[in-house]
Amino acid sequence: MNLKVRKHTLLYAILFPIVWIGAKLFYRKFKVIGTENFPKDCPVIVVSNHQNGLMDPVMCCMSAPRQLHFLTRADVFKKPLVAKILFKLNMMPVYRPHDRVPDMAERNEYIFDHCVERLKKGAAVALFPEGNHGNEYFIRPMKKGLARMVYRCVEKYPELKNIKIVPMGVHYSDYEGFREDFTVRIGEPITLDQWLKENPESPQSHKALMEKVKQGLTAVTWNLAPHNYYDFFYTYAYTLQNKGVGWEVIKDDIDNYPLIIDSWKEDDLITSWAHCTATISHHHLPWKDFAAGKKYRWFDYIKMILLAPFAWIGFFLFGPPCLITSRMVKNKIKDPHFKSSFKMVFGILLVPLTLLIWSIVVLIVFNWKWLLVFLFASAICGIIAVKYFDWLEEIRGDKRRLQTQRANPTLYQEWHRWIESMHHAIRKAKKANSQN
Repeated sequence: MNLKVRKHTLLYAILFPIVWIGAKLFYRKFKVIGTENFPKDCPVIVVSNHQNGLMDPVMCCMSAPRQLHFLTRADVFKKPLVAKILFKLNMMPVYRPHDRVPDMAERNEYIFDHCVERLKKGAAVALFPEGNHGNEYFIRPMKKGLARMVYRCVEKYPELKNIKIVPMGVHYSDYEGFREDFTVRIGEPITLDQWLKENPESPQSHKALMEKVKQGLTAVTWNLAPHNYYDFFYTYAYTLQNKGVGWEVIKDDIDNYPLIIDSWKEDDLITSWAHCTATISHHHLPWKDFAAGKKYRWFDYIKMILLAPFAWIGFFLFGPPCLITSRMVKNKIKDPHFKSSFKMVFGILLVPLTLLIWSIVVLIVFNWKWLLVFLFASAICGIIAVKYFDWLEEIRGDKRRLQTQRANPTLYQEWHRWIESMHHAIRKAKKANSQN
């Protein structure tokens, strides 16, 4: 392996707008919050929570104002052509025991040294300090690789004390689905120079740095802890999210979850939650149907009727590649952590290919003037079709939820009494904690 020391690559720059458009179409809402916290020119180490396989590095790259150089699991580099493309996209392999390479330690040392050289050139290196991924909303234990890299940088090049460590928190409303919500929050950077002044070199400093990084990630993500109450806390957070409660409000409740554990009397909140979920399960009802539901206004239906012809043209033009993509992912991709990324990649490949085929047909039958009209009209109809899909899914889901709630009014009331009790208990515990 012989990697080039570089700050930018042409292929990354070419693919960025294409993938960005794909991401904007794949996700209903794609928000980046805190861009002003990302340093403009100094060397940067980006750290992110890791919940959604290959989609996490893709979306971090789409959200950062600079090209990122990602440390990536080595098994995706097995095929030479794929490896060549990934190297051109600033990705570098990290080897783990289950990769079963005899010189794993030597390879990783080479990659770490190479990261130091790229940082010296002013690059933004990105990694997942948890070292693995999982689709649960909590921060897993930090690995020591980041601390080793940081201290190696300073040891080799003292001027790299100007490195800043930037936490990026990724959040998906659903990991697998099409037209879900995605948000990334960029937190305040950790200034390495200041950190080194406050924490002289020692084995304890490595551990303390990783704890500082964990705090930075916790500030921009949901961390549903303690983990033995995860299902209990997740049910509460998900219900608030689907009621339209703001992320910051839910985040504040999540951060104060541990305060209510010691204040539970006879586990009233746990007992109420367990009774609700057991009853819902007994009647084979989706518990998420109790989390939201709204009535649509007459204006919403008129809007859908007026836009229906344009939406159906969009479905006719672009529906086939979307269906093919869905079937391919369903049949071929078994790991749920990789389904969304493959859906988006296949869509980025198949939708333009479909448009090219339609364009050739139009050009053969008519002329280039009609081709321009077709391209403009197909783009408009395609965008309307995507929004129309959102509306149909929302109406279908909300009607199903309302029917479930109306058929089980007592259970629905009990569920939301529990939500209110949780909210009140957290506020009470927070107030008592602030007075102590």
